[in-house]
Formats: sequence, C-alpha cells, structure tokens
Amino acid sequence: MKLLKYEFLDAPEGSYNGVLKQLVTQIRNLRNNSTSEDFIKAGPSVRKLEQWLQNVDDSMSNGSHREYIQEIMDELSQEDDIESNFLEEIERSLKTILKSVANIGFSMDDVNFSFENVEAVQWIEYLGYNGDKQKQEIVRSTFQSICYKNGLIFIDKTAE
Repeated sequence: MKLLKYEFLDAPEGSYNGVLKQLVTQIRNLRNNSTSEDFIKAGPSVRKLEQWLQNVDDSMSNGSHREYIQEIMDELSQEDDIESNFLEEIERSLKTILKSVANIGFSMDDVNFSFENVEAVQWIEYLGYNGDKQKQEIVRSTFQSICYKNGLIFIDKTAE
C-alpha cells in the first residue's frame, strides 16, 4: 500500500484519497500512541472509514475486496520488523567481525546509539563505541553499512 504515499498526500477531505489518508493516519496514531482500550474504542470509526472505501471500490466494479485496516496494520508491522532485524544483524555481525579481526568479544551495551522513527522515516543516531579504541572504526563502519543495507539513514553523532 505504501503508507507514506497516503499519509502525506494532498487530497481533498471526503475524497477517496482523503479518506484513505485519514484511515492510515488514524491507525498509525492509534497503534503508536494509544492504549489497547483506546484502539478498541476507535474501532467503529475506523471500520466506518474502511467500509466507505470498500463501498467506493464496489461501486467502481473494481471486483477486488480489500481489507484496508489489515493492509495498514501489516505494513506497520513490517516497519517494526526493520528495527528488530537491524538490531539482530548488527549484533551478529559485530560479534563475528570483532572476534575474527581482533579476537575480542562484543556487547551491544558498549555501543551508544538511538533508533529513531518519526512519521515512518527511520534512522540511527550513532553516538559511539565504549570498547577498545582501536576497534571504534570497525564498529562505526559496520553500523553504517548495515544501516544502508536496511534502508536506514545513518547519522554519525561522533563527528560533532
């Protein structure tokens, strides 16, 4: 579905794209900023928007039935998976590289970074490595490489 396409689309309110934008925005906000009780309470209004979109699809003889809410939730889950996959890959890679190159162990506790996600734009703010000074460049370069591989923006705060 490409959620960002609809979240930042300039569409008239009440139009098909405007309602789709409203649905995507509401579900993201509910999922990220609300309790499960709030999500349940919002269910009828969200389902009403989905039904409106499905009725438009039907009236256009589209022939395909879309579960908009499920599509949106699936894509939001994929965004969440990026962070967990990144963390697993960075830890596995750094343990392997540092063991092979320098015969030293590695702990994620020695790396200072933050994973940021604002309006589905994801980036890593790399703040440094507290371990062996000689291996700082290996850790930084590995972080940067895996960020790029996973489509994350790498911001090196150690350069400031």
